[in-house]
Amino acid sequence: MGNSWQHAVQAAMDESDLNRLESKIQQAEVAIFQRIDAFSSAHDGEAGALFEALKKTRELSNSI
Repeated sequence: MGNSWQHAVQAAMDESDLNRLESKIQQAEVAIFQRIDAFSSAHDGEAGALFEALKKTRELSNSI
């Protein structure tokens, strides 16, 4: 995972401290939206991966 948004999503997925999880989710979502905003067309399927990552962060957020 070479992109910062991917690292942020992985950090949220790996966070076991519930006190820090919400912050990690927010950081991941910000990173995802910043990346989406950085380009107008999909690059090598990254747009699909971004939306899948956003879905994962929302599911994780709903589980806490």
